[in-house]
Amino acid sequence: MSILLTGAAGFIGFHVAKALLDRGERVVGIDNLNDYYDVRLKEARLDLLRADPGFAFAKLDVADRDGILALVEGHRDLRSIIHLAAQAGVRYSLENPYAYVDANVMGTLVMFEAARRIERLTGITYASSSSVYGANRQQPFSVEDRVAAFQGTAESLPGDAADRLVDVVMNLENHVVSDIAEIVLPRSA
Repeated sequence: MSILLTGAAGFIGFHVAKALLDRGERVVGIDNLNDYYDVRLKEARLDLLRADPGFAFAKLDVADRDGILALVEGHRDLRSIIHLAAQAGVRYSLENPYAYVDANVMGTLVMFEAARRIERLTGITYASSSSVYGANRQQPFSVEDRVAAFQGTAESLPGDAADRLVDVVMNLENHVVSDIAEIVLPRSA
């Protein structure tokens, strides 16, 4: 059994992969290695993970439908997905909202579609993105918060398109199956 882990070269993805590998799991990691954060750090993390024979890596963008589906077809032993990949940086969303839609919306949709092709899927873990809190002014943020609009993305779209974008992302948010803490923290007896 293998676990598909998106965002494997990121800070959280690296630590999740390491915890899974230390537990004896096999991990198929993917990451597009974009340069929002230092690529050298990502490569160094991947080098540490590649030292474990239970780790396989593919440089792949989660929004690449054909690439993701081919990867799933090539790894018939996949049983679960941990989807951590996302375009980081809320301020960056104001400069490049399309990067957010590609990674955070389309990428998540692609991962859910890939999950439908995993024969004996046991679960999906989706960590979301800080972007979902949008224009919310209440702090601290909570998963219970209702999102009215996304700053720099939905607000700049025509009304129907903005409403649809919020609906799509919020529906994806409702597909959360398990919690990251269950993966990283030791299991109780």
